[in-house]
Amino acid sequence: MFAWLIFGFVVLTVLLTSLFKNVNWSDKSKNLLATVFSVIGGALTVILTKGGVDAVLSASIIESALLVYGGSQALYGFILKGTTLEQKMAEVGSGTKENRYEG
Repeated sequence: MFAWLIFGFVVLTVLLTSLFKNVNWSDKSKNLLATVFSVIGGALTVILTKGGVDAVLSASIIESALLVYGGSQALYGFILKGTTLEQKMAEVGSGTKENRYEG
C-alpha cells in the first residue's frame, strides 16, 4: 500500500504543479510549491499506512516526502517535459492568456 500511495502522490504532485506552470513566479517559488505538495503527500502517506497520527515519526514523513518529491521530479523531467500533455496541463492551469495571473 505504501508504494501505491507514494506513486499516487507523485502523479498528483506533477498534476498540481503543472497547473501553476505558466504563472509568472520565480523558479524557486514553483519549486517551493512542489516541495509543499510533496510534504503534504508524504505526511498523508505515513498517516494512512501507520494507522493514524499517533504512530507518525518525523523521519517517516521526511522519507516519504523525499520519495514523492524525487519521484515527481523524475516523472516530470524524464517523461512529461516537452510533451503535448504537459502543454495541455499548463493551459488548463493558466486559462487563456488574457486571464493569466501576472503577480
